[in-house]
Amino acid sequence: MATKSQVFDSQNTSPKEMIRKNIRHALSYKSDRKYPNMDLSKELFDEIEAPADLFVHNFRALGGKFVPCTPEKFCETLTSIVKSLNYNTIFCA
Repeated sequence: MATKSQVFDSQNTSPKEMIRKNIRHALSYKSDRKYPNMDLSKELFDEIEAPADLFVHNFRALGGKFVPCTPEKFCETLTSIVKSLNYNTIFCA
């Protein structure tokens, strides 16, 4: 026969103890898969058609200044931007 401390009385039990009971019950349930309703064959994210264009759009929308240039003209373009903005020092992190 169960003693008084082993009997669960839902009417005289604190909300904290009810939560603990639910957690213990959930932990005792074992599943084959950690996330049983997940489709593992589906891609995690939708494919982006033009990632560079999307980056430029979002970058500019957040106040960034994007200046397109070719790798061959990079130093020349950077130098002209630095001179036009009157920057004395450039930090690269």
